[in-house]
Amino acid sequence: MDQNTHLPPTLFLQYQRMKPNGLPILMSTDTECETGFDTSLIVGYNDKCPFICTICKGFPRYPNELSKCGHVFCSDCISQVRSTIDENGHRIPKKCPNCRSVFKTNDIIPFEMTSSALINIYSSYEIRCTYLCGHVSSPKSIIDHETWKCKLRPVKCTSKGCEIVLTDEQMETHLVNCPKRFVYCNQCRLPMIVNNKDHKCVSANRESVNCMF
Repeated sequence: MDQNTHLPPTLFLQYQRMKPNGLPILMSTDTECETGFDTSLIVGYNDKCPFICTICKGFPRYPNELSKCGHVFCSDCISQVRSTIDENGHRIPKKCPNCRSVFKTNDIIPFEMTSSALINIYSSYEIRCTYLCGHVSSPKSIIDHETWKCKLRPVKCTSKGCEIVLTDEQMETHLVNCPKRFVYCNQCRLPMIVNNKDHKCVSANRESVNCMF
């Protein structure tokens, strides 16, 4: 059995966004974070910034406004505010953490539905990259940068069974050397784990055909 140990074929099958070197553009493992940016990342930050979420004390990545009072919070933070039950069994409605005014779920408005003036003010802020790569941009652009572009963002290996997480910069070397990466067998042209001595072309072809039915 011979094998081609070039770039893992599964990378090309699973990812459409590719780098010029043929490796996939991987999403940051930190994308589930929906709370605010640390205020130390805001260029020229001062205490008068109107967008600071009083729940997480950060600058909202995904801001929402309460329509009744106009206070702004992170989408994830304000969604965690719940109504409560008092000692007599009566339901206490949800209240704004800032002014204590009562609100309902449909009173939470995404910024895309607020005034363009408010959106423009929010977008005018400049945020430093969380991974301290030196990049500075608007809130929306910095999220895209941290998710897909920053070389210092954490990304997970794409090889099945490999749980390693490295910076995107370090991952480029790991992907082409990962002991669990897939390669093409030069005889049957089917994918296999690199250096898999148990690979049998006949069995692999049979399994490939069975998967089609």
